[in-house]
Amino acid sequence: EDISLVTNGILLEKYAKSLKKAGLNRINIGCDSLTSPYLKNKNNIVRGLKAAKNAGLHPIKINMVVLKGINDDEIEKMIEFAKENDAILQLIELINTNNEFYNKHYFSLEKIEEELEKKASLIIKRKMHNRKQYDLGDVKVEVVRPFHNQFCKYCRRLRVTSDGKIKTCLLRNDNLIDFTNKESLLEAIKLKEA
Repeated sequence: EDISLVTNGILLEKYAKSLKKAGLNRINIGCDSLTSPYLKNKNNIVRGLKAAKNAGLHPIKINMVVLKGINDDEIEKMIEFAKENDAILQLIELINTNNEFYNKHYFSLEKIEEELEKKASLIIKRKMHNRKQYDLGDVKVEVVRPFHNQFCKYCRRLRVTSDGKIKTCLLRNDNLIDFTNKESLLEAIKLKEA
């Protein structure tokens, strides 16, 4: 019923129309920074955003994982960037997949969320992941806090990784099912039926 894609957006200019025709509904483009050394190709991302919009993919979201000491000072710039490109900005807290990196760069979005609440003309609480979307009038900002209360409660998503695996839970790394391997897929079906 709903198929979405998370991408760096660099090839969207070329493939947006084909993806829409193949059944893609909406798209999230990862762009954590506009100015740091970690910058992805901004010009290609902008062209990809325009191509996605022209192809009828909706909504278009920009994903920004906020990292302490790397891009936590760019939130206002990213809000402006989302507004300029008619996209929703998703501010995302880091998930702990590497203790050293997590301890060094985790940035809580609690205070940012408090500021957004003061500025918002409308606040929508989405059932999926129990997250809030803040309507600032000319742009919407959604806050994704994976450790927030009830984050998993209504999740019905299946994710497909770029290397051909099904991921049933965003927060776990031990739940990948290789659907390119017949034996692995049959084993997963048996486990589900048990």
